[in-house]
Amino acid sequence: MSMNMLVQPALVGVMAALKGILYDDYFPESPHLWVDVGLHVVAELIASGITMELLVPEVGDMARIADPLIHGGISGLVKGYYLDRDSISSLALVEVRGRLPQPKYYSFEVGFLQGAGYGSVASGVAYGAGL
Repeated sequence: MSMNMLVQPALVGVMAALKGILYDDYFPESPHLWVDVGLHVVAELIASGITMELLVPEVGDMARIADPLIHGGISGLVKGYYLDRDSISSLALVEVRGRLPQPKYYSFEVGFLQGAGYGSVASGVAYGAGL
């Protein structure tokens, strides 16, 4: 396990949390925020694991380009299929304070773009740092 498999998910978690708090106006105790952060951290763990353990040894360092695409695909699939259903209503029942999630933000396209964006920044930072 390389160092960037730890650094990248941590960076993604921080970025997703900051976006949720500063842009989406979720309070830190909001379950919607933590579901989103958890989704992106797990997606980045899987994406960086696939990239670093399977693709890079076979293809070379150019395979790192696949990391954000895999992250975006996982995030998009989850947001498009799972979070667009009854789980939004279920999470709304335990809302403490803050805004409820807007269903328009839970689609494959939005999830893919968020995941690819977070993954690109995390990969760029990790690759730039030589991890």
